Amino acid sequence: MKALCVLLGMVVAAFGGGAATVTLEIGERLVVLHPEVGVWPWEEEMLTAGQNGAAYSYRGISLSVVLEAMGGLGGRAVHVIAADGRRCTVPSEVALGQSALGEPVIAFLRDGAEWPGGPALVFFPEDGHVSVEQVRETLSLDTDDCEAAALADGILVSDVAWVLDEWDGSTMSLPETLDTVPWAEIAKVEVVAPKLHRFTLRDLVTSHEVVVGRGTYVPAIGAEVERKWAGVPLTVLLGNWPDDAQVEAVAEDGYRMLYSYGELEDEDSRWILAFMEDGEYMPFDPGHFRLVRIGSEIPRFEAARSGKMIVRVKVEGVYEPYRLHLEGHVERELSREVLEAGVGCPCKTYSVQGEGPGGESYSYTGLPLWRLVAYVDDERYPPEERGIHYDDEHFNDRLAQTGYTVVIEGREGHRAEVPSELLARDDRYLLALKREGRFLSTEDGGPVTFVWDAQAESTKDMERVPWVKRIAIKQD
Repeated sequence: MKALCVLLGMVVAAFGGGAATVTLEIGERLVVLHPEVGVWPWEEEMLTAGQNGAAYSYRGISLSVVLEAMGGLGGRAVHVIAADGRRCTVPSEVALGQSALGEPVIAFLRDGAEWPGGPALVFFPEDGHVSVEQVRETLSLDTDDCEAAALADGILVSDVAWVLDEWDGSTMSLPETLDTVPWAEIAKVEVVAPKLHRFTLRDLVTSHEVVVGRGTYVPAIGAEVERKWAGVPLTVLLGNWPDDAQVEAVAEDGYRMLYSYGELEDEDSRWILAFMEDGEYMPFDPGHFRLVRIGSEIPRFEAARSGKMIVRVKVEGVYEPYRLHLEGHVERELSREVLEAGVGCPCKTYSVQGEGPGGESYSYTGLPLWRLVAYVDDERYPPEERGIHYDDEHFNDRLAQTGYTVVIEGREGHRAEVPSELLARDDRYLLALKREGRFLSTEDGGPVTFVWDAQAESTKDMERVPWVKRIAIKQD
């Protein structure tokens, strides 16, 4: 099986411009897969499927990779639902690629082109063959669970529109799909932090971390209103700023609201730029974008603090510059803005349970070390204009097998050495930008700290490195 990071232009050529999306809502996260947005790694394999023994080449996005990036399933099954309401309930081990069926893939292409029956959930087993009997045996299915017609081609569900871990069985409760929203390309918002970025609704939904939660807004007159919203956390959009930095939100009609960066997120709640309310994309009023507060305790907030029709969010404060220097076959520098944008999409991040100051255990989130090493280990690397971009083929496995050491240096003499055979393709060795979901402050070792998962192997030359400033390859 070959992993492919598909570039936007390569994928657009295979679609007519109106390709269907697949919406995944797992726990408190939402991801929309769109084949024209090349942020997730693609998989490709030739399969001999179904009862007629026909062979097809399928290309799509690994379901298990997306689910793991969303935080995993915790043993929960997922409901895979087609646009016409057909559905299958898939056990967690099957959805995560831990069954005899192999890797589950949301396939958008068959034999290089979009086909009327897609997107589809297919499996990539080791022997390249999928049979109806194997699917039924693994999933213990009958025709009440999955239609026999869908299984006849070795496809579990065709025309997939949703993958959900919670569903009451009613089509009315399904979240709206992005491809039905007429303003997906029209609705736009500007973010200035410190540079200007313009995003369409489609940009935000398909390439940023999206969270889902409930909040209650309190109008000046009338009863309190509780809603379920989905949107991008403001801290994800803006990056890491001092708590006293001023955040200004501007509405379409010119109305302005001010927030301090420190109030945007705490242990129980966060402010988000919402675009979905109770499972539906918001129209111009009160959207398309609205600032709301959500959290596990369903926080209350004044309606006057909930900006409607937001068109611009700007930060005014002290932005502390930072650049991470990478040295190897070539030299590269990654700015703080590029690194923070890199952790804005779950397709690029990884989380570990690592040791913090004082020996306490924390959840850290950041960028895998081996993937950053791939920028400088040889002449193959993504162009600078693409920012943080992962292509598995950029990492030189052969060089890593011959043996080298990655030296990580921080301020005040902090230093660690990690052998290449230890870190190669292991996401558990991490350049962390967040701890317990919040950006690292300078006091916490930020903006970047080197940590590793408590279950990962370590050596005597490895230590936690706060304030990382340089990563270099040293030949053994």
